[in-house]
Amino acid sequence: MDNNDDGKYDELHFGLILSSAEKIKIRSMTLILLLNYEINTVCPFRMQSAAIIQENGYQPSTEMKFVGNFVLTQSWPLPCASRKTYDEHTFTLDTTGDFKLWDFITEHFTRNVSTRVENLLTMWTNDGSSAFSLDVHLKYPEQAIYYKPTFWQVVKYAWIQYLSLFVVVSLLINKIQDYVFKNRLVLYRIDKKQL
Repeated sequence: MDNNDDGKYDELHFGLILSSAEKIKIRSMTLILLLNYEINTVCPFRMQSAAIIQENGYQPSTEMKFVGNFVLTQSWPLPCASRKTYDEHTFTLDTTGDFKLWDFITEHFTRNVSTRVENLLTMWTNDGSSAFSLDVHLKYPEQAIYYKPTFWQVVKYAWIQYLSLFVVVSLLINKIQDYVFKNRLVLYRIDKKQL
């Protein structure tokens, strides 16, 4: 969902309804939403990520609602190479049936760049219906992404900084010099032989 019409998604809404002849009541839940995370800026970045939500309820529930922020976490700055996308490896799922949830979660959180759900608010209700309902709202807040700039990125930034400082200082020195010499604040002599 794009709330501010900037062409980028600001929220993720995920809903699920499970209908059954018997009443479904759940006390705990582990929800893993696999997402593709892509950033196209100075340092392009792409990874397969997961929103992992684990909650335990105090009573059986037929409806669960989650609201939180889906944020990016970094262990160290991203390497930035021109015309190359930093691509974090995708998840490996064993198709032989030997899937271990703990190994999956550990692999996700030991990467340099991972994602997590923060500021999670949970509401569990039991309305007595035979269907189980799940509703997840995750916001994508603006975040700072740290990277190691290349040599040319540093030179470009330094040149802009140097040029802007040089112009201001040069104008200031010229104004002071004109004022000093026009008002004869210092003694000076013009050597006509060199003219």
